[in-house]
Amino acid sequence: MSAKDILKNWNQYFNEANLSKILNLYDEESTLIPTFSDQILSDHKKIKDYFYKVLIDQKVSVKIVFESVIEQ
Repeated sequence: MSAKDILKNWNQYFNEANLSKILNLYDEESTLIPTFSDQILSDHKKIKDYFYKVLIDQKVSVKIVFESVIEQ
C-alpha cells in the first residue's frame, strides 16, 4: 500500500468518524502531532481520546487536495 493510499484511507475514516479504523492506522508506540490540539500525544490512549473528541464530540471533518500531495 502506498503512502497516498494510507492517506486516502485516513481521510475516509476521519470523515466517516470511524474511530476504530483510524486508530488501526496508528501503532501502539506512535506519537501524534495533532492538527486540532496544542499537545503532542505520545501514547495510544491519548491518541484515542483525541480522535474521540475530534470525531465524535466535535464532529470535525477534513478535506485533502490529493492533486497537491507528493509522494517521496
